[in-house]
Amino acid sequence: MTNFERARDQAIVELNKEVAINDRGVMFNIVTREVMSSATFRTSFAHRTFAVGDKTYRTIDHWLESPHRREYKELVYEPQTTANAFNLYPGWGAKSKKGDIKPWVRLMDSIYGAGTPERKFAEQWNGYPIKHPGTKLNTARLVMSAAYGTGKTSETYALARVYGKENAVENLTQDELGSQFNPWADRKQLIVVQECLITRSNLLNKMKTLITHDSVTINRKNQPSYSIGTCANYIFQSNYPNAMRLPSGERRIHVFEMEGEGYKNDPAFWEEFYTWSDSEEGPAALRWHFEHLDYSGFNPFAAAPLTAAKCDMIEATASTTELWCAQLKADPTATLGGEFELATTTDLLRKARKALNNKNLTVSELRAALKSAGIRKAIPEKMNLDQPDGDDLDPWGRPKKRKRIEQVKFEGENHTFWVLKGNAAYTPAAIRERYQRIYRLKELKKPDGEWIQTDQEAR
Repeated sequence: MTNFERARDQAIVELNKEVAINDRGVMFNIVTREVMSSATFRTSFAHRTFAVGDKTYRTIDHWLESPHRREYKELVYEPQTTANAFNLYPGWGAKSKKGDIKPWVRLMDSIYGAGTPERKFAEQWNGYPIKHPGTKLNTARLVMSAAYGTGKTSETYALARVYGKENAVENLTQDELGSQFNPWADRKQLIVVQECLITRSNLLNKMKTLITHDSVTINRKNQPSYSIGTCANYIFQSNYPNAMRLPSGERRIHVFEMEGEGYKNDPAFWEEFYTWSDSEEGPAALRWHFEHLDYSGFNPFAAAPLTAAKCDMIEATASTTELWCAQLKADPTATLGGEFELATTTDLLRKARKALNNKNLTVSELRAALKSAGIRKAIPEKMNLDQPDGDDLDPWGRPKKRKRIEQVKFEGENHTFWVLKGNAAYTPAAIRERYQRIYRLKELKKPDGEWIQTDQEAR
């Protein structure tokens, strides 16, 4: 080994103590646990050099080309250690030690009511990711109250002390939630969105993705974006009764509305609570409590329990078409006036227009409301494609296009069929036979004046 190689390798070893890179070329500072752009890397470490004789060399130039640079296969944020990965998890905010949690119990009882199903669900939901670090629950919680100062934020304040301030966001705004830049989502276990009023469909869809997906792409201004695993769980807080515009079939959000004002006018309680939550002993005792809590009956991946508050919110924010489709889902016999298992878009459009006294109801509005209510198509859009005849390749060697059979031909016209009852799987032949013989809404096929719409439009 030459003097140059020896000096170069030693300089690379020293730089490896502070810098690493993953297989996608993303660099990060090991000491600060921050991701760096290429420009930041060069600026921050340009002064690192090594000398051989009377010549001086920049370490970063040789580090970037060296097979001995510190490199990880992936960048992760996990409370549990992952092999061959750089783990950005900084550790818990509180040690686990048995102790007094009476202020916590009093607060939770005042918000959810002692011994109620909602109280039990909130406690288990809060604690499960602490008992099982790294768990991303399949649900989020929305906590509402008409009054201010009732303790909603105090609950999440105490939870954030258990996780640690680096691992929690306590006051994310709705504007930040909807922004294209999301540094707040990086390396978090708990994210609290305050004063939410989420009614736009694009923001609702983004919110649902954040709740369920186990990875997130972090996008900072003027920084390289990168994907990282996430175990963030979300709590939404609001003083608005229409805080979210949820569809009737929504399964991810647990909605709770607080009654009364709790300890709003009890300053002695709040002094006791924040003294406890700001101490080392309080969060330590709360962590120990969650680690030893009974989680029987709690499924972290199940749908959120349906609450009266959620039903009220859905009804308050739904359109008349969505409410009609929700009734259709719940009781198709009463809604349509007969025992029907299948119906076409044409059938349902005419029936809905008449029931709602809305001749301007469009097919797209009805389709969206049917899907929102959880009413499925007899033949799904992304399944059941006809196989091409003969060879699968065309004369130019390209795969032949397959024909969608989402629609079924009936009496010379193509129709989309919707399943109103049961979970049976259907073939086009079975649909035609059952619709013709038993389930056809014959009274809807008759001309009915102003409610008529062409079959072509409704399909």
